[in-house]
Amino acid sequence: MNKLPVPLNVEAASVQRVFGLEDEAIFDLQHFHLEERLGGGSTSEVFHAVTPEGRNVAIKQYRFGIGGAKDYDHIRTAFKREVKLFRDLEGVEHIPQFYGIGAERIGRGNFITYNPALIMEYVSGKSLADRMAPGFLQLTYAPVVHNGIIYPYFTK
Repeated sequence: MNKLPVPLNVEAASVQRVFGLEDEAIFDLQHFHLEERLGGGSTSEVFHAVTPEGRNVAIKQYRFGIGGAKDYDHIRTAFKREVKLFRDLEGVEHIPQFYGIGAERIGRGNFITYNPALIMEYVSGKSLADRMAPGFLQLTYAPVVHNGIIYPYFTK
């Protein structure tokens, strides 16, 4: 699945300009059904979602505007860096496939904002944190984690 349904309308051009991603299609997240929250941090949350066709995907939704202009620039830079990283690692074993960029339209009074998101392959099962909860990583998982972290540095 390289393409996703329902690109944004003409508003996509402004989203592309704001995030410096003019060559990327932007997909409207309002057409995706969020199944569950998988995790999150200070700048983003990750959800298991389903496309209109019924495909399972993971959506990493960035939260802009949480700390003013300084945080906005920092998060915007991190988002662009992560898009580039996923593009550079396309096809690498042990790295989830990147499907594209999504945006959620949010109206606030007279203002309309868009929170960008990464849309990627959903990998079911326990998280790495859950697998490490007993205090160590079982030897059966160690090579997969090692290869997923190390392999890209030697192949790209």
